[in-house]
Amino acid sequence: MGLVTILLTVGVGLVASVVTAYVTAHLTARQEMRRWNMELPSKYAELVADNPAKAQALARQFAVGVLVFENGNPEDREKYFIAPHTRMTAGRAADNEIVLPGPWPSRRHFAISADDYNVYVEDLGSSNGTSLGRISADSEDYIRVRISAHNRCRLMPGDTIQIGSPYHIEFQPLPRRR
Repeated sequence: MGLVTILLTVGVGLVASVVTAYVTAHLTARQEMRRWNMELPSKYAELVADNPAKAQALARQFAVGVLVFENGNPEDREKYFIAPHTRMTAGRAADNEIVLPGPWPSRRHFAISADDYNVYVEDLGSSNGTSLGRISADSEDYIRVRISAHNRCRLMPGDTIQIGSPYHIEFQPLPRRR
């Protein structure tokens, strides 16, 4: 009976150690992810100012969505990844994260921002306005939704941001890693 008690005690101790190690590792990983989520916006903002290519590489790792830009020529397609808790501006001015050359865009035309899961577009008081093209949930018809100045509108999969010809800007959400 002494051997059974010893083996049982060892077994319980081993299981307790494994469970403790798993819980500790899981909690540490969650804590590290929270820390990253809190630091990501400031790290992204620093990189945007110094090195926009590195900022996009960082955004790509954590992205909740992507904007696909075409400027009238499918070969000139560009992708902009949207990191959570960040904001990007788009317009004609060179200091925007997304520079849109041509006569249609305003100097600061619209902004893209994100929370943990959703992406939003906001018109910045542009002279030509910003609209969304989307499929209606009720009728599956293609509709156009005008975004009023300085109001945010949540982007849905496949929405197109319309600011004037020749731009085609499509939003696609990305699955979040947990």
